[in-house]
Amino acid sequence: LKSLACASRGEANMRFDVAGPFKLTRHGTKKLITEQSLADLKTELESWDPGLSEACGCYVFAIRTPKGYTPYYIGQASKRSIAGEALNPSNGEKYNKACSESKGSPIIFLLPKLLLKDGTRKRASPALVSTSWSAGL
Repeated sequence: LKSLACASRGEANMRFDVAGPFKLTRHGTKKLITEQSLADLKTELESWDPGLSEACGCYVFAIRTPKGYTPYYIGQASKRSIAGEALNPSNGEKYNKACSESKGSPIIFLLPKLLLKDGTRKRASPALVSTSWSAGL
């Protein structure tokens, strides 16, 4: 994984990995992103890199077409895992709306936060304070 560093208010240097893109599975006759999509994503993340599904960090939901990727939603997860936050019911509704309005495949990129000392992923925790990372975007 490629390491990415960025500056943010409150923290002089934050480091992230970039993982993906991961195709989001769609289910049922309406081809919706559902709770099964989350289970499928967690399985894929663990086969990609053990522990990735429990990391905290940022994520980008996009639609992939032959012309490239169009991002639709960017979010962060600090108190929940990236996978759990990215595919919560509220976000699932946003993604399903984007899928219904676009042709292409729904995908997600993950940016798991790394610990500064040893470069391992930071696990999500309810005790974590939300980090303001969007100021530099």
